[in-house]
Amino acid sequence: MYFRNCFLLLALIVSYTLFGQNTVSIFILDSNNKVDSAWVADRYTQVGFTPSITISEINTTLNTSNFDVVIVAEGYSYDNNVGDFTLDIINENERQIIQNFVEDGGHVVWITENWDDYPASNAAFQTINTIYETFVSESAFFNNGGMGSPNIYRIHPSIGPAGLSPTETVLSSGSYSTMINVPECNKLYTPDVADNSGNIFETCTHTVLAVFPARPKPNEGSIIISTELGLPFQPFIFYGFEPIFEYNEELDSAIALLHYKLLIEENTNELNDWSDISSNANPNCPVNVASYTLSDTVVCVGDTIFFTHNYDGDVLFYSTQDSGYIDITITNFIINGTCNDDTMVTVRFVNPIVDPGNNINICVGDEIVLSAENPSNAEISWNNGVINNVPFVPQESDTYIVESTLLGCSYRDSLKVFVIEEPVISLNTEYNTIACKGEQLIFNATTNPNSNINWNNNINNNTPFTADSSADYFVQASIGNCISTDSIRLTVYETPIVEAGDDQEICIGESVILDAVVEPINSIISWNNQGVDGIYFYPNQTKTYTVTANFNDCISKDSLTVIVNIPPKPSFEVDINYDTDYINTYFFQNSSSGGMNYDYLWDFGDSTQSNAFSPSHDYDSRHIKLANVTLYIYDDFGCLDSISKSYRINENLKDSVFVPSAFTPNGDQDNELFIPIFNISPREYEFSIFNRWGQRIFYSTDPKLGWNGRYKNKLVQNGIYTYKLLFNLKSITGTFTVMGEK
Repeated sequence: MYFRNCFLLLALIVSYTLFGQNTVSIFILDSNNKVDSAWVADRYTQVGFTPSITISEINTTLNTSNFDVVIVAEGYSYDNNVGDFTLDIINENERQIIQNFVEDGGHVVWITENWDDYPASNAAFQTINTIYETFVSESAFFNNGGMGSPNIYRIHPSIGPAGLSPTETVLSSGSYSTMINVPECNKLYTPDVADNSGNIFETCTHTVLAVFPARPKPNEGSIIISTELGLPFQPFIFYGFEPIFEYNEELDSAIALLHYKLLIEENTNELNDWSDISSNANPNCPVNVASYTLSDTVVCVGDTIFFTHNYDGDVLFYSTQDSGYIDITITNFIINGTCNDDTMVTVRFVNPIVDPGNNINICVGDEIVLSAENPSNAEISWNNGVINNVPFVPQESDTYIVESTLLGCSYRDSLKVFVIEEPVISLNTEYNTIACKGEQLIFNATTNPNSNINWNNNINNNTPFTADSSADYFVQASIGNCISTDSIRLTVYETPIVEAGDDQEICIGESVILDAVVEPINSIISWNNQGVDGIYFYPNQTKTYTVTANFNDCISKDSLTVIVNIPPKPSFEVDINYDTDYINTYFFQNSSSGGMNYDYLWDFGDSTQSNAFSPSHDYDSRHIKLANVTLYIYDDFGCLDSISKSYRINENLKDSVFVPSAFTPNGDQDNELFIPIFNISPREYEFSIFNRWGQRIFYSTDPKLGWNGRYKNKLVQNGIYTYKLLFNLKSITGTFTVMGEK
């Protein structure tokens, strides 16, 4: 029988105890590719869990308070209706929910297929790269060589941040750990008639397993990814046959065991334990005579330790980010079986980590002490002449580097010390500031950039506030613990209270007095519009008078309005009717401004009165010869005005008009017009003048229009002329002399 040797490294820090009954909540994505829930329950029960399994679609969210583990299977499933495999993958929303679940501390087992030359899902790679900042993709390192293929592809740290050159060496890096060639892998197979691979199981070419991160810790999420059948799929009919599943108990139990460590044991220093278990030993295996040469038993964390096979010179190497003593098991096993032979060595990985602490802000002249945490008790030293735990005064901002050494391994870290000058404050007002009570003020302090400014008395910088009382206002500017202060003394005076009084309404010609009431009484008061407090004056029009009170430059104002009522102007004319002997009827025509909107009173001068707008009145010439007629007018406020006219009461018409006997139109501005003079305004007036030949040379119906002695724009000759006067249905004829020429 032909045997092929292969080697595997396993690193353990401490041992662990299993089989405590603890509940684990498992969510299985419901799809055509969903895993066998009964098999999952069995594996998790074997390592000590009491599993609670939910099979469902991803609807809205996966909450870590409800689930500990999520198992996702996507890839090709056989569709019996179409007789072929179809791709069944998750959508972007489901992928994002899974990513959120891991970032919240959940654990995911993700099975994804990538058949040769067939479309595949990149959801698992996208999620891993997003969370762990790797560059894993569907490539040769995640490739499926096909059933029976001799090719074995691995995940290599060169894809991640470790930066090693690609080889086909199995190892774990700081980003993720890998395991390949798992015996009895969960490979799908059929009878020979349908399986060209011949059901050969000396290698498991379909399974590549990776854990992200390489060393998951409690309360930290993780993703275990397999490109094939890391957990069993549901049964189906393929080419008329029902494929047989060989469950990989070792692999599936290792996954469940890792989750037990993370969820129950909470051992933060333990590496992932991926190894063949002793039950795989085959008593028919040949004796393994391999031994190994160790390169060094003290290694710095991050460096690589090498193991050389004494028989054929094969080299294995191991690296870790853990410090301390680590037991490394080197297993020699036969690929086509479960034979193995382990060699264990103990290696000390040294990491003289030192923590200088956080950056420090100090003020000029402050003393500080730099004290680095040194858990490995390494030798430490600072730059800039600083001694650990010894006080000193930094003169300027600088970076302080601490370096530690232990057994040839070194570590360095640094912090920054920022030396801050005290801020300088500039205020927008003088120290002694005066304000009036109720006035809006703004105190603004400017200082160095990045300074914090705070005032007392519950005011904010550069923000209006109301001055209520005198007080000292202190401002503080700070940068870190560096503080400067300044202050303003505010004196607040009372604002005077002034009352102008009630509005006033008067008739024109009446007097008013402005008399303001003010508190405090020693306030200075003044009026506008030439008003003087306490002095009578006679306003001639309506105005608003404003009084201003000043007390220590605190100003108050009030006002009143003086309404001046000007009554309408009275006016009237009169007509006379002489139809009855001795009785003269006077018709008074009211022509006052304002018409009939006001109250009127007529006094006819004979002890009689009337309130009519345009009354008539009879005078008896036998009893009264002169009548003094007065018209009184009252506005709505009661303001009064009046007009008086005197009339002669005549017995006949002649006594009511006077016609001159001569006039002199000679340009001396005296007696230039010939016109009848009436005691009262005539009615139905006509005035005509005739020359000696009876020719009418002037005519007028306007009693106010007289003759200027001209005819056709030429002055007439001196001589005797005749006039005819018609008025009030009466006629008067007479002669007069023109003496215009000189």
